[in-house]
Parts: sequence; C-alpha cells; structure tokens
Amino acid sequence: MDPHEARFAWFGDDYPAPSPSDVNHILANAATDSQAGGLVQSETRQSVVWLSQARQSFLRGASQAGHRPLLVSDGLSELTEPMRQALRYHRGGWAVRGGDGVLRNGLTGRRIEQVAAALDLSPVENPDDLALAYLRPLRADHAQLMVSLSIRHPPGPVPLPGEPIEILTAYLTGRAPAAYGRFEPAIEPWDAAEIGWLCDRDYARGEQRSVFIVAGSPQAPASLVMAVQRGPDYTEERVDGLICLGRLGHLDVAQRLAGVDQAVATLTRTCDVTFALVSTRPGNRRLTQMPVMPNAPVPLNIFLGQDLVAGLGVDVAATRRRFKRATASPGRGLAIPLETGPASAARLPQLLRTLDFSRATPDMGISPIQLQAVEYAARY
Repeated sequence: MDPHEARFAWFGDDYPAPSPSDVNHILANAATDSQAGGLVQSETRQSVVWLSQARQSFLRGASQAGHRPLLVSDGLSELTEPMRQALRYHRGGWAVRGGDGVLRNGLTGRRIEQVAAALDLSPVENPDDLALAYLRPLRADHAQLMVSLSIRHPPGPVPLPGEPIEILTAYLTGRAPAAYGRFEPAIEPWDAAEIGWLCDRDYARGEQRSVFIVAGSPQAPASLVMAVQRGPDYTEERVDGLICLGRLGHLDVAQRLAGVDQAVATLTRTCDVTFALVSTRPGNRRLTQMPVMPNAPVPLNIFLGQDLVAGLGVDVAATRRRFKRATASPGRGLAIPLETGPASAARLPQLLRTLDFSRATPDMGISPIQLQAVEYAARY
C-alpha cells in the first residue's frame, strides 16, 4: 500500500483512496456556501463526508458566530462517525436531496419542505412522516460495537489519556488503536503520552477541552472521538464511537460479543468510570452512516458510576435482585449486563423505567448527548 492510500485506509475496502486533487478541492471548498436566518449552510457531493480540517473550522466558526451549521448533500453521501458527532455537538443538521425529489432529514429520516427544517433532530413518532428513501434496505454485513462512556480523573493533567480505548480495543479486537488526529483522516501513530502533552498545551493556551479522533487499523477498523476536559474538581475523559467486530456470522464476532461484559468489568476496575453504554448493531465495515435508517441497536451492557447511583437514588440491592447478572463494586458503581430476549426483564427500557433515568444530569457523569444515546438505544 503506498503512503497516500495508507492515510485513507479507514475508508474501508469499498472506497478507493481519493486522489490528491480531489482532496485539495474538497478542503478548499468545504466552507460556507450560504448564510441566512441564524444558520450557515454548506453543500457537498462527497461520497464520504469526513471531518476534514476545513469542515471542522466551518462547524466551529458557525457555533462561535451563534449560527447553527447545516450540511446539504444528495442521497449518495455518507457521514463518518466523527463527522456525525461533530454535527450533533454543534447543534447542526443534515439535509438530503433524494433522487426521488423528496427532501429529508439525513439523521432522522423526516420528510421536510426546506433545508432549514433539518435542524430539528427530534425523533419521528409517526412513521407516515418518514421519507420512503430513508426506509430502503441498508447494506449491513459487519457487526458494529457502539461505545459511549465517561471517565473522571483527579484534577489536573492526564499523563496518558486513551486508556479506556486501549482496554476496549485490546479485549474486543486484539489490537491497539492505530492512529489519532485532531481531524480526519487520523494519521498520527497512536501515542498516549503525546496526546497528554497536546492536552497540556491546549490548557496552557486557555483551552479547557481537547478533542481527538482515534482510528483503528485496516485489520480492526474503529472510529472513535475522545474528548478530555479539565475542570476545577476533576478532569473528564469521554469516548464515543464505533468499533468493527468483524463480518456477521464469523466465529470471531460471537467470541468478541461474548467478551463485552468482561471488557466492561476490566474497564471499570481500572478507571473511574462514571457512565458506560455498549451496544451492537449490523452495519458496514467503513463505520459510516448513510442517509437511511440505521439498524436498531442491541444494548449489551450499561454501567452506572457511583455519582449516577447516588444521584438517581438507585436501590442497588433491589436492582441486583431484578437484574440477576448485575454486579456492584463498592465505591465504583453498578454494572448491568443486558439480556437481549424480548421477554427478559434485564433489558434497557425496563431498567430506565425502574431508575427514572431521565433525571440524570452532567454532574452525575453523563453528558446530554450520552443521555440521548441511552434514550435512543432504549427505543428498540
């Protein structure tokens, strides 16, 4: 593989590496195309829309100016996981002009009359409001692991950020993260000490939050976003994203899914985890999101740190009786492996109703976006 192709290996086998001229054209034109009414709109015809440096500047610039960013594409574009997360973080939207002439929200599937309506990310309750193109079958031949977790460190610098990612990828793929970067493609060889140094440099410059994209190898694809935020009482590390477990039906996938509970247990013994949710779903090896309905997630394990347990007033003994495989760690929290059978009591919707999880707050160690991820997973 030549060096140019290696840099774009995270696209997966189905996408050839873009030519240098294509990349330069995209980076030069991923700026604002139009601006009106409190939103900033950018159009793209990329087949894979990644979080390039220029597009990252577009999103940040819109937020800093008090505008909401809006991406407009045709129905052939796919978002990388970091791009999808960045849109959500900046309160942005994705409007898709389908080949059938119907305009839709690329993230929710709702039929819309104008592109600005794509900024509404509320779930679609009435199936009649969904665009038909959003419901077309999704090619899904690999198992994706959906990861969302938060960890707290003592106040001050974190010498080696990324330990949670290293634990999960080692347990579930047998490989360490391959690369990191501030934007895509992430091409710097994985180096936790270097990431810690960059966080310290950011903080010295007055930036309390440092964000990194973490990529797996071509043999073990992963697409994760790690955010390290310094505060007066603690430093928080958040990880959200996807890990490819392998081709559906392969023996390795079953073994890796069976190892999720052990991976979470190791993670919570090693780190001060405040919240974790691990789910799986069928998807593609590229770990991208098409403007069609994703496959339903299957929640596998949820961990509630001590602050969540205390803040929600969780009756640990009663929860362990109701969810038989739940384990409690003194001073750490409550881990609940989730059974997947529809008749099982140990399922996420039942747990959330039992705990009234909607009362969870960031002070308890879960971000609003992570809370939305829990609610999304529980809808199925």
